Formats: sequence, C-alpha cells, structure tokens
Amino acid sequence: MSALRFCATFSASMLSLSFSRRTVRNALVGVVSAFAALGLAAPVQAQEPTFVEQSRDWDVFRTTIEGSPACFIVSKARTYDPMPESRHGDVFFYMTRRPAAGVEAEPLLLVGYSFREGSQVTVSVGSSSFPFLTQGPRAFLNDPSQGTALLAAMRAGSDMRVTGTSSRGTAVTYGFSLSGVTAGTNRTASDCTG
Repeated sequence: MSALRFCATFSASMLSLSFSRRTVRNALVGVVSAFAALGLAAPVQAQEPTFVEQSRDWDVFRTTIEGSPACFIVSKARTYDPMPESRHGDVFFYMTRRPAAGVEAEPLLLVGYSFREGSQVTVSVGSSSFPFLTQGPRAFLNDPSQGTALLAAMRAGSDMRVTGTSSRGTAVTYGFSLSGVTAGTNRTASDCTG
C-alpha cells in the first residue's frame, strides 16, 4: 500500500477515536470524501482502535489494518495561538508504528480546519525542526525517513511546537507536552510486533 493511501485510510480510521464523537464523525466524512474525490484511497479493512493505556499526556491505542497490527500514541494540543482554542477545532498529533509495513515512526498532525493549500507545517522539538506537507486538515512528514529522528527528538524533549498557516492565512502555533512519549512508544513497540 502506498504511503499516501495508508495515510488517508489511517487518518480516517484514527478519526473514529472517542475524543468527541460528533467532531470525529464530521471530520471522518471530510477525510474520506477528500480522498475519494482524488481517487487516492480505496476502502481498507481497519479495526476500530482499542484504548490500551494513558501515558501521562499521551494515549496509547492498538488497531489492525489490513490484518496487520498497528499501534499509535496520540495527544491533544495543550496551547493554541491565536486564542481562543475553539477557533481551531480539535488539534491532535499521532505517532504510529506499523511493523508489518516496516514503519517504526509515522507522524500525523490533524486539525479542525484546512491548512493553506500548498503550505508547510513545521514541527520543532528543541533545536530540531521537521517540515510537514499539508493536505486539508492533515499534515504529513515531508520526508518519511525522518520519522525515527522526529520520534527520537520527541522522546528526548519536554515539549513540541507546531507552526503553520490556515486556509484563511492565519499563522497558527500549537504546543504539545511530550510527557509520556517514551513510555507510550515503548508500549507500542511491545504491543505491535511483526
């Protein structure tokens, strides 16, 4: 399965989490519709994610995609700029492990609005920065091979800053706590093998 097709179907399946059922279902319809219109995502067998544990500021989930295990950690942004938070919708950051596909660290940012078309998002941890490509309300790591470097920075850091531009041209910044990333990703490694 191509990385883009997986990201489309994975972000759709991750939207079925229990954070806010109404918001999640509306976003799921948008994700599926966008990829269907582009002809990029065929239906994929994905099991509803199962909550495993809370690891401080991150939640750990397990699922099965096309018969193979996938595990991820997810956290909601702690800080929002500009305020108020309600203008941004839900803002989540995911880090996924899919061993059957050889993926150890696959990040995804999901927001409650669309990013400016053709824009990039920058994810910064300490002195390290990682560019992300945007598509609608999602942002994917520009260079997927940098996933493990981003994860290493997250495991060593205390907070993460995300900057981007909305479709309205508004500069946005989000802050995420990294407390619990190490324990959470250790759990995904033990729960998702081969």
